[in-house]
Amino acid sequence: MKAYTQGEVDYFCGVYAVINACRRVLRGTKHLSYNDGCLFYQYLMQYLIDQGKISEVLRHGTDYELILRLAEQGSDYVFKTFGVKITLDRPYDKTSKSPEAVTDEIASFLKRGGTSCIIRLNNRDVGDHWSVIEEKTAGGKIKLFDSYAYGGFPVKKSIWLPEDLKLKQTEDNPTGVPKPPKGMTYLTKCGLILLTAEKREKAER
Repeated sequence: MKAYTQGEVDYFCGVYAVINACRRVLRGTKHLSYNDGCLFYQYLMQYLIDQGKISEVLRHGTDYELILRLAEQGSDYVFKTFGVKITLDRPYDKTSKSPEAVTDEIASFLKRGGTSCIIRLNNRDVGDHWSVIEEKTAGGKIKLFDSYAYGGFPVKKSIWLPEDLKLKQTEDNPTGVPKPPKGMTYLTKCGLILLTAEKREKAER
């Protein structure tokens, strides 16, 4: 018998992805202390409790609608707590571009200050997982700012998760998203959420 490791029997990576994405937006403006992070986490967890979603996320993870609601809650919290307004955008929901082309655009976007990007991926290393893109390297690797300490994956070995896929949740696959072919990473178009800090003068209008 082996002890469970943190994150092994829960699916709160979506909550961590929202917090880490907001931290990336705030870098250079506000450093979140450990206490700040704890309060932020408690705020989002209380939202899940209030919405009756805690058990669903615990057992089956965070779907596209809920991750967007969590990101909106995170944006509201950052504005109320730190005075920074964060806007959200999902510009790739219906894209016909390849993962390589999309991640090139996201890499350029992330070079601007006050930005971050949430991503949903699925591979044999981490399973179905929400994370945050840190950068795309010259060699084509997507480096992650990740709650599970997962370093990232090569874009050339990634494909879009088929759209309109019927998910079948089982004990062995709690989120229902199928495993991709060996060595490949599934990416989801709806799972790409861009976060941008509005300029203060614009936010105060």
